[in-house]
Formats: sequence, C-alpha cells, structure tokens
Amino acid sequence: MNREATCWKPDCSFVGCRITVIVKPRLGRIAPRLGPTTIRSDAGHCAGRPTKGFQIIYYANRGARGVDEVTIQNFNPVIKKGVMIRVVITIQ
Repeated sequence: MNREATCWKPDCSFVGCRITVIVKPRLGRIAPRLGPTTIRSDAGHCAGRPTKGFQIIYYANRGARGVDEVTIQNFNPVIKKGVMIRVVITIQ
C-alpha cells in the first residue's frame, strides 16, 4: 500500500502536516516518508502544482495473509482542518 498525505498554504507552498495514526495495522506496520508529489486535481488554484507529501507505506508482517486496515488523520496546521484517510489492504 502506498498512499499520500500532503498539506499546502494558500500560496500553494508546502507546509508540514501532522499525521496521527488512528487505527494501527494488525498484520503489519506503516512508515511515513516525505517525498515529491503533485497537489490533487480538486484543489482549486493549487491543483496540479508540485509539492512535498508524506507517502504512507505499508509493510506486511512475514507470513501475514488476509485483510488489514489503517486509518490516519492528516491535519493541516495552516487552515486548522484535518481529513481522515482509511485504507483497507488485502494481503495475498
């Protein structure tokens, strides 16, 4: 699993997000990694602009099988709003 969480200022420049794990995975672990990304297409005048973002990487435990779940909150300190991101992972 690889999901991204990013935050930006009104001028479209990057601002660090506060990432909080709400539901931890049972069958693995997650690790955030800061890297380049693009602001999503529904973000008004900032849409499509390059920025930084946290890639949320999931690593399954050795021998794990089945379904796991991760929920994080991505909080933008500039606009003081957060969004919940829930991901269901099928491990084969």
